[in-house]
Amino acid sequence: MSYLLKLDEENRRLVEEISALSGIQRDIVREVWEFTLVRWIEVVTRDPTRLQTLQIPFLGSVGVRYSGDTLKSDGTIESQADAYISLSPLFLKILGDVYDEKSNLLTDILEKKIDDAVASIVDSAE
Repeated sequence: MSYLLKLDEENRRLVEEISALSGIQRDIVREVWEFTLVRWIEVVTRDPTRLQTLQIPFLGSVGVRYSGDTLKSDGTIESQADAYISLSPLFLKILGDVYDEKSNLLTDILEKKIDDAVASIVDSAE
């Protein structure tokens, strides 16, 4: 499959890790992120002079406002934007709980996903 958008090494690794953890094909994980990008750009460009809020599931939201272009010394144009982040209460609670070792919700989530995958395999084999 040929993509117009190139992944840097860090994002390629993220897609591969999500694919490995979830059992979802890399191409599907990548497409979800690409369509998320398309959606975010569509939201910001509706009215680029206004601060637009982009939702990031489980993390929170980012406010983005296009602020113009800058001509660089090499003749290329670099776009500028103002950005503000607001972490969700859920993210902050999970982060605090994991950091303080009160709970390891991440382990619980992964164990549940593994149990569901095993049960699905067993059901399909019968």
